[in-house]
Amino acid sequence: MSVAKAESILSLFRSCSYCGSLWRISDVICSNCLEAFKEKIKSDLLQANYKFKTKTLIVWNKSETQTFKSHVLMQLKGSLKKPKIWSELAWSFVQKNKISEQYKNYRFVPAPAKIHKNEDHAYQWCEAIVKILGCEVSHSLKRVTDSGEQKKKSLEERKESQMRSVEPNTEACNERKIIFFDDIVASGSTAEAAFKALGEPPFFEVWAVAHRPKLAR
Repeated sequence: MSVAKAESILSLFRSCSYCGSLWRISDVICSNCLEAFKEKIKSDLLQANYKFKTKTLIVWNKSETQTFKSHVLMQLKGSLKKPKIWSELAWSFVQKNKISEQYKNYRFVPAPAKIHKNEDHAYQWCEAIVKILGCEVSHSLKRVTDSGEQKKKSLEERKESQMRSVEPNTEACNERKIIFFDDIVASGSTAEAAFKALGEPPFFEVWAVAHRPKLAR
């Protein structure tokens, strides 16, 4: 049985993860809670203060651990795909950040999953955006398996060494405008590692669902 079919069957028996009501499910939360959530984050539009221009949809403060916002963001994690809520968040992001067709010729690169081309959270977020823009996901980055030498490196060095480009050459990548996708941005070190792995392209922008400002540099 495919993952998509399994998800469809499970949705018939699932209640809203937040209010507990049955039916009217949108992957994670019911339709009513989804609308309430989108209303709640309307004031969250910020271009976060990181090394790279970073556009986000939600501000997730470190102190918000038992809130509605925190609940939804944590529910996005997991192995099954959740196309409905990712699509809703993507539309909200595009509208609030006034994303237009000017981005059609850009390269959209998700943070690499542990298994190359695996459809994890960053991929699902990227996929939802490119469907709106009529583009494609570019799997330009690959995660490198940890080795014993990793223990001798700092956290920053580990993140850099765990990511590499699968482009035929970095010069080709340098000629393109890169949009890097991640679900949550905290310190910004993952984006910086991606930037370096891609050969430090002249245009590099980060699009994330949420950022945690207290952890930003």
